[in-house]
Amino acid sequence: MDNSGLSIHYQLKWNGRHTSQARLVGSTFRNEYRFHYTFDPDTLFEFRFRTYNELRDWSLQLKHDWQLHPKHHLQLGWVGQGQQADFQFEEEGRDGHFNSSEEAFEGNSSVLYSTYTFQLPEKLEIALGLRYEQFTPIVEGAPRQPHRALMPRFSGSYYPFGKDLFFQANLGTYRQYVYQLPPFYSDLGAGEGVWVIAGKGFPPLYGAQWSLGFGYQLGRFEMEVDYYQKAVGNLSSWKVTLEEDVENPFTQDGMLWATGIDVLLKHRWPRYTIWLSYSLGAVANEFEAFNGGDPFPADNDQRHLLNFTQTLRLNKWNLSATFFYGSGKPYTTPTDMGARLDEQTGEPIFFLKYDNPNNGRLPAYHRLDLAADYRFDTERWTGKLGLSAFNCYNRRNLFDIDFFPVPPQYNDGQPGVYTLERPMLGFTPNLFVQVEW
Repeated sequence: MDNSGLSIHYQLKWNGRHTSQARLVGSTFRNEYRFHYTFDPDTLFEFRFRTYNELRDWSLQLKHDWQLHPKHHLQLGWVGQGQQADFQFEEEGRDGHFNSSEEAFEGNSSVLYSTYTFQLPEKLEIALGLRYEQFTPIVEGAPRQPHRALMPRFSGSYYPFGKDLFFQANLGTYRQYVYQLPPFYSDLGAGEGVWVIAGKGFPPLYGAQWSLGFGYQLGRFEMEVDYYQKAVGNLSSWKVTLEEDVENPFTQDGMLWATGIDVLLKHRWPRYTIWLSYSLGAVANEFEAFNGGDPFPADNDQRHLLNFTQTLRLNKWNLSATFFYGSGKPYTTPTDMGARLDEQTGEPIFFLKYDNPNNGRLPAYHRLDLAADYRFDTERWTGKLGLSAFNCYNRRNLFDIDFFPVPPQYNDGQPGVYTLERPMLGFTPNLFVQVEW
């Protein structure tokens, strides 16, 4: 897996009330996953497959801000964006059976948006937003029927006793044209999510979210609490299968439901800052084609998340330490094992059955990150040189657990199941340089 990108930002201040910004961004994401297994040292492999997914993206963003009045602010913007995604899949069995497929997705989008913020009177602040999006899928080099959406957004804050205490509410609707298909595990038990672009058989995602919260500040101490609910429709999914004469099913009837509460505590001193954030949440998927149509935990259903951060500023040095903790994410375990006869040899071919998606939980996730950077300035530009260490104590966190069948001849005459743990990054140092002018 690798990710690269380039961003160029330009800002122009016309006067004390009008500011313009332009940003050009390009990025590329690649993910290649190879899997094979064998039980006989004289056999190269029993089965193997490979997936490759590449996502390319560019965008141009233009934004204008006007301070029309001390209590009235207007923001207008435009975003042009282009995306391309490629996916390749190959599988091969020891018997010489080979299957491969590849797909290419492409689309362009254009967005106009505006946000008007005003105060009524000192105690109430309202932000009204309107966003118009047009997404055009491109199939085999030709543009198709565009998807258009007009999406209102609202946020409000109420300060009953000044800025030290506030209540806030947010409501918005959304569209998403680039998303990842969550894998539903196969007979083999190994799957990988795939990034796709709406069009060519995949619809745009639509969603809505609302939240209510409050905040309190006393001197250098701050606290915020937010409760939210979110719904997303048109979820798609795919399933890898080893069964012969069975098409790989794609379904677009999925729904996602999310609810949770976020808490933030923060305290500041002149050079030292400490904050603690905690999230309690639940995320569920619902597909008519899976789990009997009943909801089941989504891949990102993580009940507890804790983040504890400290920062210290010493002249031109900035030091930070962050501890992360998360309860186990779901993963799918096989519910049974089946067998079918090979049409050529008559021997049984064993496969795993997955009736209940995400019916298990990975171990808890935790790590410690450390970072230090030094800032230097000249007359024309400023820079920053830093070193960071990811997962300092080299915790073995798991990304997923896969399963695959073991033939009887390699398991004391009985078919069995082998477990493969896929770990995440261990200790990883990183050196970075940042220049601004």
